[in-house]
Amino acid sequence: MAKQQIMFDKTEIVAGFPAGKRYKVLNLSYDDIQRIQFDACEERKLLKKIPSEKITIITGKHGQPIEYTKTKHSQHWDMYKQKLADFAKRNHITFVDNLVQ
Repeated sequence: MAKQQIMFDKTEIVAGFPAGKRYKVLNLSYDDIQRIQFDACEERKLLKKIPSEKITIITGKHGQPIEYTKTKHSQHWDMYKQKLADFAKRNHITFVDNLVQ
């Protein structure tokens, strides 16, 4: 069973993600987060590319955007999307959902 990589509180997110050869954990309060965005993307699975989704969290605390893809986090994917959308709305964070058409 895969572990949950994003933990939620009312005003804070704890995000774990690989950074090079290390695994990084960031405590992000609502004022550290600049934008949360959902996008369509393509991922490699075996030898072919498949359509997928991506969550991007842009923060001033970390130089690079924090990205999560659906294939690697499929077990918790719908929960991540729902809770991030609620978190952004509740804390007045810029939220862009490019998946809705």
